[in-house]
Amino acid sequence: MTKVSIVKNYEDAFLDRGQWFGIKFARGWCFARVVGFENTIKYPFNRYQKLSSRSSSVVVGSGTSSDTWWVWEDRRSGKDLFWEYNTNYVLHVMIGIAPKRLRLFRRYPDPYARGNLSKIKVDAVPTAESMGYIDGGMSPYDNPSSLSEMFVPKELLVKHAVFNPEGYDVIPRFNVYIRRLKVQWLNIEKAEDAKMIENIIKRKVRAKLWTPGVEAFEYDSENKLLVKPVSW
Repeated sequence: MTKVSIVKNYEDAFLDRGQWFGIKFARGWCFARVVGFENTIKYPFNRYQKLSSRSSSVVVGSGTSSDTWWVWEDRRSGKDLFWEYNTNYVLHVMIGIAPKRLRLFRRYPDPYARGNLSKIKVDAVPTAESMGYIDGGMSPYDNPSSLSEMFVPKELLVKHAVFNPEGYDVIPRFNVYIRRLKVQWLNIEKAEDAKMIENIIKRKVRAKLWTPGVEAFEYDSENKLLVKPVSW
């Protein structure tokens, strides 16, 4: 019997027109169909300061070398790469990592944005014991995998941190791929949409169901996406 892997490379993992997906929030799921997308953009980040052995402080995005968590900025515009301002668009992101054992952590959304520090399961400063990371073995620099996948809807702040588990200094390198999806959100209060949501939940319609991790996150989908989350 052929073994089917659920891990895909970035080219196969990016969603296309006509495909369905769902994002899990604390109060339920929001579902959408991809109706179009902009060209996938590649952002290589290769010129960083050395990251000391068993350290987590490095300049990658904005801020200084003492910052542990950072916003990933476009060097040309100075804007957050992972900030979407439009209700009808979602950023689909994959990240390739080097060296192989470099660990990348994600706060999704950043706790300062939601005022919920006590419930964050990601360590304030990542250590060798910290869980919830991906590394270059899971998502290689030259061929990022779906293990690094992230969906970013309107006005959701994401921050990242790194940790070097090696016994020597390394220079972090990243390949960030972003496909900006144009989407049509499903409204549970509309009969036709409600039927499609039911079909997705019952697996009658194939859909990508994505959650950022073990902890569902707070997000005001009713105001930002104009749809109510669905629980099941």
